[in-house]
Amino acid sequence: MCQYCLDIAASQKVLGRRSVLKFAGAAAGLALAPRAFAANDKPPPKPENVISPDAALDRLMQGNKRYVDGVSRAMTSSTSAKP
Repeated sequence: MCQYCLDIAASQKVLGRRSVLKFAGAAAGLALAPRAFAANDKPPPKPENVISPDAALDRLMQGNKRYVDGVSRAMTSSTSAKP
């Protein structure tokens, strides 16, 4: 090789495994960072769904009793789950 080619080869950096892994880790960290600090866009719960723990337990117990008794309750549009 001539001196010119040796100088060019010496000036070019060779990417090693560690530098590639560092870059990949930094890129992944930056890609996930905006999601970590995103604002909570959930709307507040409906007022009829905000109940005390005792009322929630009572509602659960009533539902379990209906299930054991085999009694189903028709869902109306106000109580149906919306996607």
